[in-house]
Amino acid sequence: MHSLPNVSLVEIYQNSSVFVFPSLVEGSAYVTYEAMACGLPIIASENAGAVARDGKDGFIIPIKNIEILKEKILLLYENEDLRSKMGESAAEYVKQFTWENYHKNIQRVYQEIYQNHHA
Repeated sequence: MHSLPNVSLVEIYQNSSVFVFPSLVEGSAYVTYEAMACGLPIIASENAGAVARDGKDGFIIPIKNIEILKEKILLLYENEDLRSKMGESAAEYVKQFTWENYHKNIQRVYQEIYQNHHA
């Protein structure tokens, strides 16, 4: 599979209804942040590293469970209101995951460690 320019990815996300990511193992998958930022509900396996909240921003499903994957895809396909609500929730929730916030959290952790070590 060849790579796509970032502009093309944004267009693909914006022309999609749902982001399905049934990965077997991931860390914190950047693609899920991108999809959520574009207002897509997420269907991801529990090992996919998705930050989506199950039942709010999409669905977190067991790995290798094709039946549940199919069920959740059909549920969002057939329910535009739910799809829209979850997509809006995903777009709002993912706003907190910025590099600035990440830096602040890391800095806070280091300060706590330092203070506990020197107390």
